[in-house]
Amino acid sequence: MNDSFILRPFLFLFFSFPFFFPHLVACWNHEPSKRPTFEEVRGMIEKLSIAEILNMPGFWDVFISHTQRNAEAKSIADRLCASLGEHRITVWLDVNMMKKSVAAMKEGVTKSTMVIAIITGACKNNDRPSDKEEDNAYFNRPFCVKELQWAKEAGITIQPVIRMEDKTEIGTFLSQAPDDLKDIGNIDFIDLNRSDKEYWDVGVNKIVRALTTAKQEKDKVVQ
Repeated sequence: MNDSFILRPFLFLFFSFPFFFPHLVACWNHEPSKRPTFEEVRGMIEKLSIAEILNMPGFWDVFISHTQRNAEAKSIADRLCASLGEHRITVWLDVNMMKKSVAAMKEGVTKSTMVIAIITGACKNNDRPSDKEEDNAYFNRPFCVKELQWAKEAGITIQPVIRMEDKTEIGTFLSQAPDDLKDIGNIDFIDLNRSDKEYWDVGVNKIVRALTTAKQEKDKVVQ
């Protein structure tokens, strides 16, 4: 049994319940007098109540960020969720969550290893055709921006993806981003092509590799 296997449950506790981890470490103190009492341990365990979690299981591999105002973005999000599931990757996607509040979205972002941002530009909102098309762009949607800001604050890896048709528009889309998110332009965008399965799989495999790297970096923080 290797060290990474032994540490796995404790890594889960560290990232999912950071308030609990210091108390767990205290149980291992070499001086018995400094270890928590039985009553104190019971109190700690009670804090791990399901009530602390807004959506089960309370942690995910990836959070998919996209604007619901873009039909293409919604289709990509749905298909990407299915494709990642085939790789046994857990996904937070709003349409699949019981709770969709601001707190639930923040939980999804901060309890994921990576945020996949489906960056799209101005478009017609089929549900509200009278909306200004530029208002429907990803970086003009307040919650899309907030999700990326939460990710940056929590040190969560951000992986931007884009439709193959929009590859030449990356600069335009980034110009719409607030100043604190413009450095996303330093990340390699992954383009996805829904019309070509082979090309789609190439994009998905790039995302899987990016997630693997993100997990390795996350593990280094704990070591």
